[in-house]
Amino acid sequence: MKTFKPNSLLAVEPMLSLSPEQTKGNLRAWSSFTADSSLSVRYEADVLMMEYGPRDLTEGMDQLQDVVG
Repeated sequence: MKTFKPNSLLAVEPMLSLSPEQTKGNLRAWSSFTADSSLSVRYEADVLMMEYGPRDLTEGMDQLQDVVG
């Protein structure tokens, strides 16, 4: 099991997809997408490891109003 030192920052980025296919990526553009171009979504959660345990820096972001454009 890996342990993290205090003040380490972790970015957890799961990707959900409608396709069972593989994903592809573009390392120059820091992007990833499904191999068959089906719908997918990514979410990032930033977690700061503190002396007393993890702190979710993105906690409450799901409560913000959606902004598109």
